[in-house]
Amino acid sequence: MRILGRNYSLGMSDLRTLPFWRGVFGEFIGTFFFLLSCLIGVWSPNDLVAGSLGTGLCIAVLVHMIDSVSGANINPAVSVALLANGQISLFRCAFYILAQIGGSVTGSGLVLLMTSGSSFNDTTVDGGVEFDSCVPKMEVGYEWQGMAYEFLFTGMLIMQVLRCTDEARPVQNGNIALSVGLVVVVTNLCLIPITGGPINPARITGPAIVSGQTSQLGFYLVGEFAASIITPLVYCPLLTGIPPREDKPGRGGGQG
Repeated sequence: MRILGRNYSLGMSDLRTLPFWRGVFGEFIGTFFFLLSCLIGVWSPNDLVAGSLGTGLCIAVLVHMIDSVSGANINPAVSVALLANGQISLFRCAFYILAQIGGSVTGSGLVLLMTSGSSFNDTTVDGGVEFDSCVPKMEVGYEWQGMAYEFLFTGMLIMQVLRCTDEARPVQNGNIALSVGLVVVVTNLCLIPITGGPINPARITGPAIVSGQTSQLGFYLVGEFAASIITPLVYCPLLTGIPPREDKPGRGGGQG
């Protein structure tokens, strides 16, 4: 089905192929390790730079690891954006999201189980970190503003993903894993003090469910998924099909 220049499909035939299920499992594993890394030692509300760099580098490594297996979405908002842009099928998007949320809950639950009773999971004065503090939060009364920030910065991440996967953009022009990881670093530097900077429904859903802190979950999900729908509509007329600057006629090779 072709709508507004985009090709859409249910993808039912994919369900009978091994690469499809390999991709679903890849999304589960990728999101599982992402949450494992964030909750154990990467995301730190007390160290902005370490938390931002750790999260971005973790994403870069995971994208490089499973890109050829599943496309390395590792983010339900990215999967919905790719669906909205006609790049993946409806069934692939749905199963990817189920795998991502499953990996998020599994990774969060494992961290809680393994750290239960340790100094990591206690509120202490000597540097111990309570598990609940690793759940992204917005200031009470500031939820609408926080939702707007999540919308804007999730949109920036999705814009970069769409640009990286644009067929008009030569692969040799840059490293996709590194560029997406750097967007995550910048986003976390800006948002950790305000919203925790998840820009990823899987990043907030697993820890929120496992810890029982779901009161603000809706604000995160609305902001992030709204960006999934709106960003492709902005990207297409703005950047679709436009080659990188150095590939335009009259650019590069010393020409002005």
